[in-house]
Amino acid sequence: GVHQRYSIYFGILFLLLFYLAFFKFISIKSSKDLFIYTLGILSPPAMLAVERGNTDLLIFFFCFVYMILLKKNNSISNILSYILIFFSSLIKFYPIFLVFIYFKRNLLNKIFGISIFLIFTFYLIINLSDIYLVKESTQQTFFFSYGYNVLEVGLNNIFYKLNLIFLASKNYLLGDYQSFRDGISIILYPNDFKNNYFIISRLLLLLVIFFFLLKWLKFKDINNQIPNTTNYLFFVAGASIFCGTFILGANFDYRLIFLLFTFPYLIDLKKDKRKFYFIKYKSFVYIILMYMWIMPLTAFSSGVDEIITWIIFIFYLDFLSIYYLNLFFKKSS
Repeated sequence: GVHQRYSIYFGILFLLLFYLAFFKFISIKSSKDLFIYTLGILSPPAMLAVERGNTDLLIFFFCFVYMILLKKNNSISNILSYILIFFSSLIKFYPIFLVFIYFKRNLLNKIFGISIFLIFTFYLIINLSDIYLVKESTQQTFFFSYGYNVLEVGLNNIFYKLNLIFLASKNYLLGDYQSFRDGISIILYPNDFKNNYFIISRLLLLLVIFFFLLKWLKFKDINNQIPNTTNYLFFVAGASIFCGTFILGANFDYRLIFLLFTFPYLIDLKKDKRKFYFIKYKSFVYIILMYMWIMPLTAFSSGVDEIITWIIFIFYLDFLSIYYLNLFFKKSS
């Protein structure tokens, strides 16, 4: 009995749940915090999700509740949290990236984390043909997307357009005005995701992951302090979804709302004097804000701004490699 006329009510409900979750996990302690959170919640990706009344708003709320329930040292709450994240993963796949966040805390979390992951993997295997069918039918565009393969699409599009401009100019000089007009109309539209293999992007992605694996193996005996704070765990949650969806491929920009989970800890890093290679930790909250606000400019830059996406991905992956590799392979002290 649910019809299209109910969509506006669902959209409003998802929106309210999204705002409820956002205002519950943030803490505004200064005018600078207010400025950062205001720009974050009003950024183009967040407004795109709100405008569409997208189900990602609901998933954002579910992930928030999942984290809150897991924080409680209560078996019933923990069981409910894993059921919730499994249900969320059936709606959209990416919440499964959160299933191991509390893996090391106790035996119950280990059992449920592994069980939910295996059940979900089995679900994917038996529905693999349908998943491919849905993927092929889903529209993809690098104008409003992020992912490991989007940069390659953008760069390919630049060369594609330069070649079209050359051909159009040649047709104009030769007096073939019909071909010239046809060429101009094609130039106005992007050559979206014509390359289905993305060999360069996949090699670069594997190279980055391999680098962090080697880095961890080299420094695994060093005592890497992992903060046991709510802000840090929400940071890991947001970073996990961003990096996980980035590795899966092109995602519409509204999925960047999960970066909001990382903001409280990024604000905490403003007092940190360390550097991530040549960029200070305290600068990243502003870099990510800038990134979220310039996303619509992809239409004019042909995806060159996706270089920033890779920098942010590597930044988050640096934290996640330490967190998850210690989680699974380092014994508790």
